[in-house]
Amino acid sequence: MFSYLRLALVAATAACVAVGTVGQVQAFEPTQDRIVSANPENFTPNVEDGKVESMVQVGNRIIAVGKFTQVTPVGGPTVTRNSIFAFNATTGALDTTFVPNVGTKEVSEVVDAGDGTVYIGGLFGNVNGAKNTAKVARINATTGAVVSTFKSPAPAGGISDMQLVNGKLYIGGAFTSVGGHPRTLLAALNPTTGADTNNLGVTFTDTWNGGALGIKHFDISDDGSTLVAVGNFKTVDGLSRPQIVRLDLTGATATVSPWATTRYTTNCASVVDTYLRDVDIAPSGDYKVVVATGAQSGGAGSGTLCDSASRWELGSGTQASGQDPSWVEYSGGDTFTQTKITGAVVYVGGHFRWMNNPFNADSAGQGAVPRPGLAALDPRNGLPFTWNPTRARGVGVWEFLPTTVGLWVGHDTNQTGGETRKRIALFPLLGGATLPAEATGTLPGDVYLLGETAAASGHWIARVNTGGPTQLATDNGPDWAADTGAAPSPYDNTNSNAADWGSLPISRGANLPDSTPTGIFSTERWSPNDSPNMQWDFPAPTGDHLTVRLYFSNGCSCTASAGQRSFDVAIDGTKVLSSYDIVQDVGNQVGTMKSFDVTSDGHVNIDFSHVVENPLINGIEIVDNDVPTPGPGANDTVIDRAFDGSTASDTAASSGGQTWSSARGAVMIDGTVYTGWSDGTLQSRTFDGTTFGPSTNVNLYGLTNFAAEIPNITGMFYDRAAGRLYYTLSGDSQLYYRYFTPQSAVVGAVRFNGPTNGNGVDFSTASGMFLTGGDLYVGSSTTGNLAKLQWSDGNLSGTAAQVSGPTIDGKDWRARGMFLSTR
Repeated sequence: MFSYLRLALVAATAACVAVGTVGQVQAFEPTQDRIVSANPENFTPNVEDGKVESMVQVGNRIIAVGKFTQVTPVGGPTVTRNSIFAFNATTGALDTTFVPNVGTKEVSEVVDAGDGTVYIGGLFGNVNGAKNTAKVARINATTGAVVSTFKSPAPAGGISDMQLVNGKLYIGGAFTSVGGHPRTLLAALNPTTGADTNNLGVTFTDTWNGGALGIKHFDISDDGSTLVAVGNFKTVDGLSRPQIVRLDLTGATATVSPWATTRYTTNCASVVDTYLRDVDIAPSGDYKVVVATGAQSGGAGSGTLCDSASRWELGSGTQASGQDPSWVEYSGGDTFTQTKITGAVVYVGGHFRWMNNPFNADSAGQGAVPRPGLAALDPRNGLPFTWNPTRARGVGVWEFLPTTVGLWVGHDTNQTGGETRKRIALFPLLGGATLPAEATGTLPGDVYLLGETAAASGHWIARVNTGGPTQLATDNGPDWAADTGAAPSPYDNTNSNAADWGSLPISRGANLPDSTPTGIFSTERWSPNDSPNMQWDFPAPTGDHLTVRLYFSNGCSCTASAGQRSFDVAIDGTKVLSSYDIVQDVGNQVGTMKSFDVTSDGHVNIDFSHVVENPLINGIEIVDNDVPTPGPGANDTVIDRAFDGSTASDTAASSGGQTWSSARGAVMIDGTVYTGWSDGTLQSRTFDGTTFGPSTNVNLYGLTNFAAEIPNITGMFYDRAAGRLYYTLSGDSQLYYRYFTPQSAVVGAVRFNGPTNGNGVDFSTASGMFLTGGDLYVGSSTTGNLAKLQWSDGNLSGTAAQVSGPTIDGKDWRARGMFLSTR
């Protein structure tokens, strides 16, 4: 996976060029170790119309091409420049001697030849009226004069992209012949003469969804071994390669790689003939990013990659069909047009308004982060960094050019970075954001346990989440015990079924105690019409004064009307509810509570009788009023546990006045502690080993799916290599993860499955976790033990070893949150 530690800026030269003879030089774009500034330079010239599609730096001059007619330097008059011009890279002053005449046709690409000349490609018929300059030409980078020794092979169609690699000038576009010989969409030219080298003769056929055959863009790895092209085609050399193909350039002639995917075989908007727009290969050569348009059709979970950016691995193990992306970033129905990988960052540009928006189309859905027109993505997971210069969206961005001073952007509107930067902007490295180390701690070290789990108290006779998994308490009382179909409560008879309604939009009724978790209304116990009554039997101290609280919600929309369901409820043989109708009482999908005082005869018996349809119950709570409630703060302690992997010693630590019994899992990254909270928030606090800073709620951008899970999180850890926040949920054997980028504190909108129970660990009873190196430590809420497993690339291996616990060394690892300190 990607490593920030491998990144370094190349030597500060105006253009990074490998040494070689003319026509055999290969220019490498420099890598960058940080995110560029969001404040663009003020000296760049303004292009008044059209769009800038490509730029190249030659010495201290930038040559820009595209489709435009007017350019205005800062402080100067507007001048005519048709589709190509040059300017000073540090002052923005226009070059008045470089005015090649390409007519009014589009110039799509400019490439440095490495000897003071450049190649240009596009739709132009000639340059300066010279012969043999149609569609592709070589010109002097200072004077604009044509280099006559390079003769255009007259491609029968326009050129959209070019690269100088392997001593060849690769061209791509919509042509069907080169030099009079059949060549569809791609060709490799002699960079000195312009003649076809015959090294690239693969044949493209069959349009994807009408329109004309064509390459939108292609990229070649820095080592020259791999070419990836995207565009309007379905078949390459007789092999199915819808819209994207990978070619092997290592042999005497290019061949089609076995690499293939079916992920671009689904239709997006019918008006789009091909929806892939750009591809870029990482400087390391181990992955590529592909961006697309198409109008979102289904988003996450649908299998479509419309209006998305996605990462695809290029390692040796990916030379096969059926490939899937490592991650997908959805905009929510808006176009991506350009991408560039600078090493530390994946930049994307287009018509989009949001990132992390996989659930909605043309509106902000759960988790959607505003990023109009430009975004910088984390290469590990695709989440947006904090960089948000904004851009008047237009159609899109057409060029990203990284240099040793920053990132040049070519686009098609008048504003970016909150300034008037018409069609060209330079975002400098100076003032940009360095990427955090993302330290998560090592052993030996200090493990902090936040909030002891609730001690046993006779004040509560029972708390049951009827029909569902354990629900964590939001007060100092016990958790709500599980009662699932697979593991029913021992207090229930067998005349009922469990139902799970998922993430229902339940409203809290006015009479619900604050301590009652809303999550109990997502499940229920119900009694079928053709079965005996549902009954519950709870042992209780004889003679004690009890309060029985019964929790109800009509969650199924199929029975939303009054009169469709009613039932009787009796406690210890006395009817307490007669023909009770939940919808008539509080409405549909509203949580309510009915409270009844009884004197115990040694048992509390609760009977549900049929009247109309089936009775149901969402939760049962019984409190003993003769036993005092535990005082506040009883379970808010913090323990500092020095731990080396096998031995542990404790020191009391300050709680900082926090109610840590409300914590729901914890992880420390770079001195910041992230904790889930019982109210559904994700909070961050600084911690120096002694003092906790004030809490700040992490902006979840309306990610209610995650907020609903947070009250039931029992442990979490951060996998830095993958940019993933892993967590466990009470009573659930699945380990889950969401993408997480600490630099921006953005949480991924999509939840993924990690490993399930196995290797001797039970995630359903996890009580805190931390990851260090290749070892994952998991606490148990059942035994209080701490288990150690091997962790690699999101997978468990080996068998869990119990390294500490009450019966091992006297240490109990049960807590609401657990983290390994980075201090």
